[in-house]
Amino acid sequence: MAQQAKKQKSLENKVKDDVMTLKWLDGKKVKQSILEPFNLAATEVSGTGLSGFEIDFKWYDGRKVFFTASPDSTIRVSSAPGKPLLKNAFRFIWSADEGKDPENKARLAIHTC
Repeated sequence: MAQQAKKQKSLENKVKDDVMTLKWLDGKKVKQSILEPFNLAATEVSGTGLSGFEIDFKWYDGRKVFFTASPDSTIRVSSAPGKPLLKNAFRFIWSADEGKDPENKARLAIHTC
């Protein structure tokens, strides 16, 4: 048990500066530490939908993973409420607005840098 707690503390120290940035459809940005408990689906975190989000891995040479919805599409995210992202899986769903995108040109881009 003590070994497991030691590993958990080591992991928390490693990722203490990692953040998830959520970009709302209206342009507002919300940053969330992956160590702090939160609910991704809450309106105060994700607004009415996202145009994108990124996860910044400071411990890994500042690498980032970006998820970006093209115009006329949105991303919705969810997680178990009250748990930090580090100890919780999250889910995202991308969808195009069929009324605004009848030719199905909307896309979801995922990239790293």
